[in-house]
Amino acid sequence: MFRSHNKLLLSLTAFFTALGLPMGSASAQEQAVGGLEEIVVTARRMEESVQDIPLSVAAFTGDEMELRGMERVTDVIASAPNVMISGGPSTARNTFAMRGINGAAFFVDGVWQQSNIALDDRNVLELDRVEILRGPQGTLFGRDTTGGAIMLYTKLPEEEFGMRVTGTIGEYSRRDLSATLDLPIAENLLSKFTLASAQRDGFVQSVTVDRAYGEIDDQLLRGDLLWTPNDNLSMRLTLERSEQRSTQANYTLHIIDPGSPGVVEGEQPLFVGTTPMWVATHQYYELLGYEYSCRTHVPLCPGGELGDLETKSDYNEGPGIIIDYDNVNLRFDWDINDNMSLMSLTSFQGRSSWDYNNFDNSEFDFFSQGSVQEADTVSQEFQFSGDSANGRLHWVSGVYYWDFQQMSHFMRWSLWEFDPNNTGPNTLDFSLVQGHPLCRNYFRQDPETGQVRPAPGAFGIPCRIVPVGHQALTESRQTGYAVFGNVIYDITDTLSLTLGARYHDQENTTWSHDRPPNAPGRDNVPGRLQPGDHLVSIRRFNERPNEFDHDTYRIALENRFTDDLMAYFGFHQAANSGGVSRVTVRDHDNNQVVFDFPFEPEYINNYEAGVRSDWLDDRLRFNATYFLTDWEDIIVNGIARNPFTGEQLPQFLRQNQASAEAKGLELEITYVPTPQWQFEADVATLDTGYTDVAPGADLRIDAPFGLAPELSYALAAQWTGNTANNGEVMLRVDYNWRDGFHRHYVPEEWSTTHTGEEWEQEAYGLLAARLLYRPPEGNWELAIFGTNLTDERYSNAGFLPGILQIDDGTIGRPREYGLTMKVFFD
Repeated sequence: MFRSHNKLLLSLTAFFTALGLPMGSASAQEQAVGGLEEIVVTARRMEESVQDIPLSVAAFTGDEMELRGMERVTDVIASAPNVMISGGPSTARNTFAMRGINGAAFFVDGVWQQSNIALDDRNVLELDRVEILRGPQGTLFGRDTTGGAIMLYTKLPEEEFGMRVTGTIGEYSRRDLSATLDLPIAENLLSKFTLASAQRDGFVQSVTVDRAYGEIDDQLLRGDLLWTPNDNLSMRLTLERSEQRSTQANYTLHIIDPGSPGVVEGEQPLFVGTTPMWVATHQYYELLGYEYSCRTHVPLCPGGELGDLETKSDYNEGPGIIIDYDNVNLRFDWDINDNMSLMSLTSFQGRSSWDYNNFDNSEFDFFSQGSVQEADTVSQEFQFSGDSANGRLHWVSGVYYWDFQQMSHFMRWSLWEFDPNNTGPNTLDFSLVQGHPLCRNYFRQDPETGQVRPAPGAFGIPCRIVPVGHQALTESRQTGYAVFGNVIYDITDTLSLTLGARYHDQENTTWSHDRPPNAPGRDNVPGRLQPGDHLVSIRRFNERPNEFDHDTYRIALENRFTDDLMAYFGFHQAANSGGVSRVTVRDHDNNQVVFDFPFEPEYINNYEAGVRSDWLDDRLRFNATYFLTDWEDIIVNGIARNPFTGEQLPQFLRQNQASAEAKGLELEITYVPTPQWQFEADVATLDTGYTDVAPGADLRIDAPFGLAPELSYALAAQWTGNTANNGEVMLRVDYNWRDGFHRHYVPEEWSTTHTGEEWEQEAYGLLAARLLYRPPEGNWELAIFGTNLTDERYSNAGFLPGILQIDDGTIGRPREYGLTMKVFFD
């Protein structure tokens, strides 16, 4: 595999060299001969060169992201090996995974983001830099950083007046427009305002209704005020309003067809994990003559009805995803003296959203769901930092508090054509299913007695699942605080020791709510949102509190052998929140009893060694990191037993079910042979597996993690030169590769069906190119670009529910071309 992709890189190099474009001395080429840019990051809560940090950090400057055509978080993630992003039942709800470990926290300007909804689609306009911290970050960044942390930092307002207007047109009626204005108000009061709109048509075409899915319609408004009354004090206020409207670009990738519904006399039932499966949900329709198979509903199935990027989905009721964000952040920095500083960061985040998911991607509606939510988060952080008088001790300490509250109205449509509440034209009689010979005449053999009995279920009918609509109004609240500290002590002029610790205390509370009779609820058309207040309540009940705490630690030893060579060894931890699974069970007297099944936090222990080095007069950079990670008390769905009778409960519960291990190597190579050429290669390997599995867990020993390709890499070649009129030309090619992987972060939980098949994303590579021209005056620039040039088909999200026996995948964007123009005004 390496051999074939080495050939690719050599071919790209030969291609660029063969271009023979005239080379001059453009401003970008008049940098130091080395050409390696120093990137300053704050991965340890202080400003440092990325080459001086005993962590694995992938960092991109804002200018670099513009040069590479990175426009959304997804683009940044694709260029960082061992970092993955995926969705679960909704592409709006993202899972970030690093080194195969789920739970990468997301921060903007130092503020933890309350929700993972639509983070992959977040615009990266006016960013100063992005820092991707691979590996657990539990001491400095706290909650939910078991995999790592993704840090976005926006650009500060400029001291001089300026305006930038950028427009992009492209495939699928793409029309993006953004404008940024730097407006100094006074000598010590600066401001910046950004307005942006991004729109694209869908690319997955329905053959049932006149609509294409995958539409994008985003609006952004941001204001930024920076006040510096003196050299020791600054205050920054940022306000942001974001509106996103889109639909999921989904279609059915795979359908399990076990033959006729149920099993024949004398055979064992088929299982999904420990759940007996007699009938796949879509087969209820097949009993009445409606086919749902590879031939009818999977694109490009041999002899099938659907072509490339086609679906039979009939969803036509407005945006499937509606998200509105309001963020207000106030940061206060005070240099108390030459050796001590204080930082205060206050944040308010408000969100309202609606996301709808039609999992069957068909003209039927046998399984879909949606949720209306409103959430608010208030957080406050105080941070002290400083240095000792002799400069050998560097320290950061702080306290962090947050309060997160959310209301959610959940709606599900199950077997909607059979539901008695369905008043639409497509109604079916479920009694015809229950009375069907294929449904009534299935039996099972008892494994202990060998006796053949009717299959379990209502009245002995094995077609057990019945049409049922569901909706619920719930509320949740999380409050907590953390105290943390990090100390760096320079033992000698070259040897340094880092020690860090964090204490985390959190309380979770959930409630159920009763809704008034006239409140808007599930519409009789799945996915259509009724007008009105979906979150109105007349009673809050069933309070379920849960409190827990944990602590995490870090230690690292680094030695700088020369100014250009540093090596380190470190250990660091992180933890995910524990909780309680509450269910109703029956005691020995058959009385209903509410019982709590608590589960502990899961811990990550990471051992890491690395080298950071620059060579050849700063023209060659070589960084290497080796890591070994222990994942303990993994929280997944597993079986539980009635504490009174010992009988297995009929539902899975969140429990500590497994332990696992991950190890790998990350290499970063950048070579600038001349001021005109730059080559980059970031390569990562990953070896994962479960080392211990609890009885009944839907996992197996040595199974790989989800979102954990064994090999991933990013290759790039960039050439910069001049035209005859001394204008600047830049040509860049990027190729990002991922080996095949399970799309769910716990693969065995969803991927293994009752047929034993494991659903994976096959290996794929994404090729992109960008040609940019800037005139000598430098007051505008024009770029022509192409993405996914080989037109790969890959799924970056989706849902693999065993009960449906279908693989609902969210498809990455196909090949697209575009043109971007940016104009600068002084």
